[in-house]
Amino acid sequence: MSDNWVVQHLNNTFDTWNDKLEEVWKLLTISPASFKGGGI
Repeated sequence: MSDNWVVQHLNNTFDTWNDKLEEVWKLLTISPASFKGGGI
């Protein structure tokens, strides 16, 4: 791929976006018992 700074910036942005989406998905799909021991 090109070494264009715009392309690099977009790639970094999408990498960050994907990391954050992965974190959100983990939080949404974790069972209450697994999350911090299930306590309130």
